[in-house]
Amino acid sequence: MGIAGQHHRAGRFSQAEHVYRQILKARPDHVAARNNLGVALKNQGRLDDAIACYRRVIEVDPDFTDAHCNPGNALYGQERLDEAAACFRRAIEIDRHRAAHAARS
Repeated sequence: MGIAGQHHRAGRFSQAEHVYRQILKARPDHVAARNNLGVALKNQGRLDDAIACYRRVIEVDPDFTDAHCNPGNALYGQERLDEAAACFRRAIEIDRHRAAHAARS
């Protein structure tokens, strides 16, 4: 995910989204690409689309900590606080140290 990551780190979220989608065409269950796509969408203000990406990651890998923290952050941004709290609680159950780091992202 080199090029996608470069776009992502540079704040070129639309370009990163395009590359993540290409990766997902070849490997639909690539959890890191789908999670990162969600982050790129969130950073473009497309919170509902981002949440849908994170939920797909959770379907494929229920123990992927970031996929619980990231929708928590997006839901928090939508002031859906009970749902956000549930996401954060689940992330903490899986890996409290990783959850603490991911929740700050």
